[in-house]
Amino acid sequence: MRKRLISYLLVFAMVLTLLPTIAMAAGSSLQVSADSLSGEDTVTVTYTIPNSVQIGTLEVKISFDKTKLQATDITWSTVSGFSAFVGSNADDANSNGYFAGSCYSSNFTDVTVPANQTLVTAVFKIKDGATPGSAQFTVDELVITDMSSNDKSTEAGATTTGAAVTVVSELTGTQTITMAKRPVVGNSVTDPLAAAVEETSAYTSVFKDWKKDGENATGTFAAEATYTATGVLNVKSGYKFASDADVTLAGAKEGESVTLQKV
Repeated sequence: MRKRLISYLLVFAMVLTLLPTIAMAAGSSLQVSADSLSGEDTVTVTYTIPNSVQIGTLEVKISFDKTKLQATDITWSTVSGFSAFVGSNADDANSNGYFAGSCYSSNFTDVTVPANQTLVTAVFKIKDGATPGSAQFTVDELVITDMSSNDKSTEAGATTTGAAVTVVSELTGTQTITMAKRPVVGNSVTDPLAAAVEETSAYTSVFKDWKKDGENATGTFAAEATYTATGVLNVKSGYKFASDADVTLAGAKEGESVTLQKV
């Protein structure tokens, strides 16, 4: 008996899931330079006092997720009329999971600090072995007072609003995907199993939209016919496809092929 075959082409799309953007409050003192990090990227974190204010004491402590991020540089600013900041360096920060610093009026009288005075600038990279996901920055302590110990943080416009950056893992090389159920002569083209979702820790994949000779396929799979299906690969939050990413079909059989489209 002649073997009845179905020939089909799988057009596969690798879809980048949009990463969440970090909504920063207007005038937020704590700022990050990027919403996400991958590979060798770095992110710069700054803490700035928006308004000019007369004060005698400045102290700030900012914590971060040391399981995901590693500080490469921490620079404490020079504030005119104040002593030099006594603060954490990168090694201290990586050990403790925070960086903190303080400085005081040099002559023990209130000093006018100019508007948009940056207190600290810190640079971070992804820590080796970090898992994908959101890495938070939190302002744990903030002291802005005059020499009489009156709180001036509100007058200075300084906030304790946190920030975050998403650590992203790049999917490189060939991604091997599977097909829950291959077409079989006589089976329905709308069989849920033929469009079942495959899932990994990094992405989901699904084949759907079967077509026969360029038209929407209906009824059952016919013998000696050629079908086209569209597969979609959706990365999960915290992952993205690298420029060299490719895809292959596990256990591809005669008549099966995959065409890759990155969208």
